[in-house]
Amino acid sequence: MSDLAKVYSPKGGGNAVFRARSLYALIDKNERYNYFDLCALQGYVLRKGNEKDTKANTEKSIIKLYPNPANDKVTLEHNIKGKNIVFEIYSVTEQRVMQIPLNEDVKQIQFSTVKLKPAIYFYHIKIKDALINSGKLIIIR
Repeated sequence: MSDLAKVYSPKGGGNAVFRARSLYALIDKNERYNYFDLCALQGYVLRKGNEKDTKANTEKSIIKLYPNPANDKVTLEHNIKGKNIVFEIYSVTEQRVMQIPLNEDVKQIQFSTVKLKPAIYFYHIKIKDALINSGKLIIIR
């Protein structure tokens, strides 16, 4: 991906940036973006989770959610350690539409999205109610 494309953040470039990166992720699953740094370059400040409870997991956690955009099922891979790990999906109106408990011993799960309407959703991964990772999930049909 070009250096110019890596400078834009979804906050500054809007949904077009997010959609382009979602489509590119289908081609290159290893491409990662540091949205905190990218948004800071454009003058946007993003909130971070509670550092005292989650600093080690945030720095070392690897989350893969694919395919994204998704149709009827999604695979989630993670390397999070700890107890009370929860994966939650929220609508754009901030209503929780799905909640899946995660286990540190099970590194990959697959779940159905057939009950979700085609839309953009936000996901949160929490340990003991402290946010350690978040992102967007797009459902298409």
